[in-house]
Amino acid sequence: MDWCGKLDPDAAANLSLFQTIPEADWSAVDERVWNNAGAVVDLGCHPWDWSAAFIGRKRVVGADPFADPVPGAELFRGIIGPACGSAVISQCDGFSSVFTNDSAKGQVEKTVQMLSWPRFRQRFNLDQIAVLKINIEGSEWPLLASMGADDFDGIDQIAVSFHDFLWPTRTKATDAALAYLKSVGYTIAPINKEWRWYLCLR
Repeated sequence: MDWCGKLDPDAAANLSLFQTIPEADWSAVDERVWNNAGAVVDLGCHPWDWSAAFIGRKRVVGADPFADPVPGAELFRGIIGPACGSAVISQCDGFSSVFTNDSAKGQVEKTVQMLSWPRFRQRFNLDQIAVLKINIEGSEWPLLASMGADDFDGIDQIAVSFHDFLWPTRTKATDAALAYLKSVGYTIAPINKEWRWYLCLR
């Protein structure tokens, strides 16, 4: 699929967007977030820059194996994935992923705790979610594939970065994920081409 594919390239222009990080188009969500009583969930929250605008104004729950707790937000120090258990993450030059790079020098592997989306949601009593942000370095594909239609209940917006710019062979997985999100009721607007961000709204 090319960048916009079958999506409406002007869809984002028809939204009332709020950038959680000023001047960062990839951080855009619809302003209706402020009128939604649900929490802001930040998967891949380190270093809390994307969700900082919400802390102190909305309930914020983050998940990241490398984030430190911050006042006004709740943290699961691990990853959200297709099952509960543990996962091995490779770190190199400040970048981490469940995908390894055999040619990378200085790569370090770390075992981290993993929760499934239903278990994470249950642990933090996340009934209503104003925005679910997913920036999890390649784990977005297995996470979304593991979610049943009911797992999207109560989630008004999803802001997601697909990392096929790092792994071009994964573009079909991105196509499948976007088609699935549309099938469960989301309208999808491309937000940022370079980092492959999409905003999905119900």
